[in-house]
Amino acid sequence: MTAAVADAAVGLRFTGDPLPGLIAAVGDELPAVSVERVDARDVDDGWKAASSPQLIFERSYGDGRPFLRVERDTHVGYRVWADEHGSHLLSADGHSCRSALPDGEVWRGLKLLAAQALPVLSTLRGREVLHSAGVAIDDHLIGVVAAAGTGKSTTSCNLIAQGGRFFADDVLALELVDGQVLAHPGTRLLNIYSHEYESIPEPGRARLGERLGESDKVHLAPEGFPGALPLGGLVFLHRGPEVAATALHPLAAAPAQLLGNAFLPYLDPPERLRGQLDVMSALAQTVPLVRLEIGSDGLPSTLAALVREWVEGLP
Repeated sequence: MTAAVADAAVGLRFTGDPLPGLIAAVGDELPAVSVERVDARDVDDGWKAASSPQLIFERSYGDGRPFLRVERDTHVGYRVWADEHGSHLLSADGHSCRSALPDGEVWRGLKLLAAQALPVLSTLRGREVLHSAGVAIDDHLIGVVAAAGTGKSTTSCNLIAQGGRFFADDVLALELVDGQVLAHPGTRLLNIYSHEYESIPEPGRARLGERLGESDKVHLAPEGFPGALPLGGLVFLHRGPEVAATALHPLAAAPAQLLGNAFLPYLDPPERLRGQLDVMSALAQTVPLVRLEIGSDGLPSTLAALVREWVEGLP
């Protein structure tokens, strides 16, 4: 193993072998996860000790071949695998991981880390993970929540291009501290469709970070946010044929409604459910919520400008 490091993401610091996409030089107050970089055969060999493995999550290609698999075993922990994106063996208590990253473009391994492996570890260590982008605007951290294809990443990228700071692309790691919902910055990865990326003018596009590569989306490495922030507001995006014009509306959300946007629903032990209810109740009571209805006039730059205008009016 290499010399110890103290890089962070999703409310954890990672010691041991380095992982890509983490935020460098954090303090030692965060819970630590020990990392060992191995190859895929070592991950598979470690999984052979599983006595009662269960497949708890899977996504497949259109032809039925598996693309992503998450398996659980009471004794060994979790195996997270995705085709051409690597594999990880996570201890059941979330204190350690053995990670096999793919050769080639760094974004492939980083994408699986950001989307599954690190959020699983964060949840195992007591954080609650919300399916939300995060952008710091002035003194406020704003979460952007939306169903797939609604424009979450595009809106958050435009917010960054208009002067915000990247905080998280798809997952906000939350904890309740003295009645306040505190969010931890995510992995340094942004994903945006190519045509949406090209539509952002320079110099705003430069604020999105280094271009790592491209698949159906452009993959970028933004500057990581240096620490946790109180969650200052949530914007829920909505598109639909009934929407006449783009507008922001105050939203009174119940904790049960917010639970519908929790990430990793396949992790469902009773202690997580109790923590979820506590976090979502505090969020509903203390964090301003708005619904952004997106009509045919809702260009990404326009949506970002509306959100910025709303943020300027927050206390």
